[in-house]
Amino acid sequence: MSAHEPARGRTYHHGDLRNALLDSARRILEEESLADLSLRAVARRAGVSHAAPYRHFPNHEALLVELAKEGFAELREGIAEAGAAASALESDRIAKIGAAYMRFVARRPELASLMFGPQLPNREPSPNSAPPPTPSANEIGTALHDSALGLAVWARSTAWRC
Repeated sequence: MSAHEPARGRTYHHGDLRNALLDSARRILEEESLADLSLRAVARRAGVSHAAPYRHFPNHEALLVELAKEGFAELREGIAEAGAAASALESDRIAKIGAAYMRFVARRPELASLMFGPQLPNREPSPNSAPPPTPSANEIGTALHDSALGLAVWARSTAWRC
């Protein structure tokens, strides 16, 4: 057995390979770093052959897109919950939504880096690309009952990357 083959007994034999690969990718992102996230590393972590990920992800970017989509969904949910829990005061809503955004970034720094960083160069909306940042701004706008203010708050909250 070579170093590149999964050890016998550790191979993955479940019928849901796609989710097993995504689980492995999430763990690598959380426990290691975005730089360590490769299709080979995901396959190794899932205990499958290095070719197995290509059944569900044609390339590395496709895997990253899927993780970014999950991240945007999680962030939108947190923003919506914060907006719903805030009082009617606009300042309270902004503070709670901003705090929800920053909690997400603090809790999931590597995922946030993937979502907002340069790793996904093809950000035009399409079925195979990561959602652009504007859905987060739209969710903030919905929570604040003001789309322009939502965009402003989102833009300010993303300034930490600059």
